[in-house]
Amino acid sequence: MVDNSGKLLNEFSLLRFYRRHELSVLSCLLLIGVVVVFLPSLRNDFVNYDDPDYVTENDHVKKGLSRERVGWAFTATEASNWHPLTWISHMADFQVFGMRSWGHHLTSVLLHALDSCLLFLVLQKMTGALWRSLFVAGLFGLHPLHVQSVAWVAERKDVLSTLFFLLSIWTYAKYAECRASALKSQRVSMLQPAGYYALSLLLFALGLMSKPMVVTLPFVLLLLDFWPLQRWRPFCEETPDTDGPGRVGLWKMVLEKAPFFAFAAAGSAITFLVQRDSGAMKKLTGLGSIIDRSENALISYCRYLGKLFYPVKLAIYYPFRSDWPVAEVLLAACLLLGVSALVIAQRRQRPYVLVGWFWYLGTLVPAIGLVQVGAHSMADRYTYVPLIGVFILLAWGSYDLASHWRYGRHALVVVAIPVIVLSAAVTNWQLGFWRDSETLFRRALAVTEDNALARVNLGVAIGQKSPVDALKQFERALTLVPDDADLQYTVGKALFQIGYLHQSIIALGASLAVDPRQTPCRLLLGKVLEKAGRLDEAILQYREAIKIRFDLLDAHNDLGLALCRKGEFGEAIERFEVALKLEPNSAKTHNFLGFALAEAGRAQDAIGHYEYALKLDPDFAEAYSRLGVVFLGQGQLEEASQQFQKALKADSRYADAHLNWGVALYRKGDLDEAAKQFRQALELDPGNEHALKNLNAILAKMAKSPVP
Repeated sequence: MVDNSGKLLNEFSLLRFYRRHELSVLSCLLLIGVVVVFLPSLRNDFVNYDDPDYVTENDHVKKGLSRERVGWAFTATEASNWHPLTWISHMADFQVFGMRSWGHHLTSVLLHALDSCLLFLVLQKMTGALWRSLFVAGLFGLHPLHVQSVAWVAERKDVLSTLFFLLSIWTYAKYAECRASALKSQRVSMLQPAGYYALSLLLFALGLMSKPMVVTLPFVLLLLDFWPLQRWRPFCEETPDTDGPGRVGLWKMVLEKAPFFAFAAAGSAITFLVQRDSGAMKKLTGLGSIIDRSENALISYCRYLGKLFYPVKLAIYYPFRSDWPVAEVLLAACLLLGVSALVIAQRRQRPYVLVGWFWYLGTLVPAIGLVQVGAHSMADRYTYVPLIGVFILLAWGSYDLASHWRYGRHALVVVAIPVIVLSAAVTNWQLGFWRDSETLFRRALAVTEDNALARVNLGVAIGQKSPVDALKQFERALTLVPDDADLQYTVGKALFQIGYLHQSIIALGASLAVDPRQTPCRLLLGKVLEKAGRLDEAILQYREAIKIRFDLLDAHNDLGLALCRKGEFGEAIERFEVALKLEPNSAKTHNFLGFALAEAGRAQDAIGHYEYALKLDPDFAEAYSRLGVVFLGQGQLEEASQQFQKALKADSRYADAHLNWGVALYRKGDLDEAAKQFRQALELDPGNEHALKNLNAILAKMAKSPVP
């Protein structure tokens, strides 16, 4: 006879542990599940759309964390946004992982998993419904529409801002709970709810500093006051307990949120000004009329819902359309109005339907396209927070319906598990399309029509390995939107990168013909003209850019460098001095000015600017190398060698430092080591004529030397 008492005891102990720590166990399982499903994203590379602006080509981010760069994060308006905490998170990643993409993806995956767990805990705290809250959090964590926010490194702002968004809701719920207890005189000081209120407001501010789309939080808090917090009951007849402790009228609720609304207004104003000044925000007549944008907004609300239930044809970019059939627009409007009327009618019996539906409608407003930013019609990432409302509606609605059937709750489990598993499977499949830029944009072309941006980015992705095919993609993109100045500029930049200088000049010229005041386009055109040997034309472009925007640092620097190449060092020095008046602590400008002064024969002045550049940026390899060249010209071979070694310590792949150190070693008589440095310079830069000439000279000299 087998004694199973020990086994039963263990099972009983595990069950007792689970019941005691149920919330923690389920949270851990949810976190692990989300991480496991999204783990394949760690194999993915960076992509060539927005990732260069945020990480791979952003000099501030690539230098990691420092006091100066954190200060820059709070003043930067790069990428047409003000989100200092997002910049700091990217800097921290680069500090730890460098250019290893898996590390950046890992941070986003962990933040998304934390968001999922936090959503579960927040909903469970406010509603007391454990399994419905878990189902909502599971859908949030595993739904394919959220792949874009997690798998795209540049969308770190989504997962980071949502973390603060949910923390703010959690602390607000604590505030409401403590305030109600204090009003009931349950020995709770009013200082405690005030502390939670202040903390909720602070977390909201941090969310705004991660992504301004969380400006809708005050609106969400009002919805939560209605349900599940039940602090006010709009549209309902008065009941005895409506005026109970902690429950106040609508206008008092709105007034209570005044600081939140003030923060939201400030965040919206900053975002508007940044995006307007950066050119990301189209003029009202720039991309369709207000009627076109309104029609697109109505259609997009419905398209997002369609993708919620059938998340298959997902793309990184959906082109804007202004030709929606009238019947489809009217149908979308009727659907939205009909559902809105239905949920309002159900507000007393089923308050969650009103909260869930208007959560979805309201939190999408900043990104629905009424004020057009960019040229897309919609984006999967915009659903990251809004779909929480729909998930709540579905979870609580399904539970309500099932409650009227004897086996309804058992049926819910049978349905819920396959839904979660299927979502996880489709999400895992979608992650594969984010493997690299080529795969991502080929997928976009397969599931969308007339996608010019996808063709351009695909061309950039395949440009190095297949320039002819890349050129075909660019030409096709330009036929789709021939008068789009931004696209012409992007194509011109891509053509320059793959070596089609003549075609690049044509594309950039076409872009300027549409919008002559584009300073980035003029600066790039100047660089292309320089590369093509048309130095005087390049200088004209730089001068024109300065006329348009005198305060543009890069325009003065580019003009100064072009003048140096022409041998006009006097005017070049003037340009760099003007640039330093605009930005006195620009290390690169001090470096440029040092070069111009050295070429003009003012070695001591040059040394001063090089040293100041290195004080500002101790890892500035080019400044070390050029300072070494000045010492080399003065015959200070030892000092020169030290500077070249510092340059190579800062950047071991800096070919000019190897070349210049080789020259110093040659003059010191160390031919073997000099030859080694010239070979390394040629390995890094095979077309370096100076390195090749010097190496050949050394080899010839060594060949003539008698064998000892």
